[in-house]
Amino acid sequence: MIQRTHPVSALAAAAVLLFLAGGALAQDCPTEPTVQNFVGGGSTACPCFNTDEEAGAVFPVPVEHFPIEILAIGVGWGSLFGGNPVQVEQAIHIYNGKLPNPGDPIFRLTGPSMTDGVINEFNIDAAGHVLVQQAPVAATLQFQLSNANNIYAPTLVHDGNGCTSGMNLIKAIPGGWMDACSAGITGDWVFHLVYRQVNCLSDVDDGIRTITTVPDRPQLNDCYPNPFNPQTLISFDMPAEGAARLEVFALNGRKVATLVDGTVGAGRHEQAWYGRDDSGQVVPSGVYFYRFQTGDFSESKQMVLLK
Repeated sequence: MIQRTHPVSALAAAAVLLFLAGGALAQDCPTEPTVQNFVGGGSTACPCFNTDEEAGAVFPVPVEHFPIEILAIGVGWGSLFGGNPVQVEQAIHIYNGKLPNPGDPIFRLTGPSMTDGVINEFNIDAAGHVLVQQAPVAATLQFQLSNANNIYAPTLVHDGNGCTSGMNLIKAIPGGWMDACSAGITGDWVFHLVYRQVNCLSDVDDGIRTITTVPDRPQLNDCYPNPFNPQTLISFDMPAEGAARLEVFALNGRKVATLVDGTVGAGRHEQAWYGRDDSGQVVPSGVYFYRFQTGDFSESKQMVLLK
């Protein structure tokens, strides 16, 4: 039976230090219940993967919860006989897509350390804000070491309780993306997702969140991540309640989007931008500026959208 543990890879641990050094923002949105497809614990190991292949799950997040911020990914890892040492695999990928092709990853956590016989949970939030604007959302593990046909090797596990079509992914080499159920897997992969809604505190505009610590002066902060694809978080500080305006401009000075325009309270505020203009159209990759104005204060910073 698979148990739970909560390791963080070396990369994520380093990211924690960097994140805290830069001043981590308090999070006010509550964490939603964990979502998963599997039932019970992992009972069936699948030593059937070669180097660079991937397998994972599409998560049943309610459509009305989007946009969401991903906090953690859990991955069930085990072997037939148990007792294997910790093994470092290539990466955990997060996708904003599903079968027949989820597209390119929107986030990659390299070098996850996998412990035999547990659900290894990785703190994605520690490595930076990962926002997903709309359903679906999926996560996979990419293998560093081949375990194909090795009954002693640790590998991904499933629950053995029947495979849910369309919710279990495999990226085979060769062959590409396929439904794990059609490939003969008899259960749902043991993956889970921990997340929070972004709009739970939408007191100004779609997606804005307020941090309760009151600063002593207005300030526009660096967006994160930067460069970004497909989303970034912009934060600004308000020493007192007042009118605030946050806009995005193209390099030629043309206004692209108005993210905030109204009265906001004192504190630090976060606003997501998803690389879309005011009409909802996706804008081209390139350099953009975001400008924050409140009273006599105005400040602009640069960001880079990658495609």
